[in-house]
Amino acid sequence: MNKVLNGCNGRAWLEGLAIFSLEKIEVKITGDFGEVNQCGEMGTEYTYNGWKGEGTVTVNKTESLGISKMATSFKTGVIPIVKIITKLENKATGKSERAAVYGFFKEFNLISFEAKASVKEELPFTVVDYEVIETL
Repeated sequence: MNKVLNGCNGRAWLEGLAIFSLEKIEVKITGDFGEVNQCGEMGTEYTYNGWKGEGTVTVNKTESLGISKMATSFKTGVIPIVKIITKLENKATGKSERAAVYGFFKEFNLISFEAKASVKEELPFTVVDYEVIETL
């Protein structure tokens, strides 16, 4: 049972700075496959056309992460590519899974809060490149 990973042992860094208030991060890479249909064939074949990636960083709001990273860039049109590195460690085995993604944030909440509720910030982003640094 000690071999099962636990998200409490995960960490992430944005541009080299630890995201201390991180609650969740998810990045999905999806293959783009086009259908190939041919006369004389009953089945559909597929051709690989590339990939696309999307992700979301969810933080407990302790600072203006979204506003500081995106407000000016959205107004000026200069959208920076940011680097996020993640590490998910298994404390029992000492092994880790690490990855880096490069992308741009595509949305932020300028204003979002309600009475008697912790404020969370969801920051969706598009992945333009990725690398697997270490696997278990």
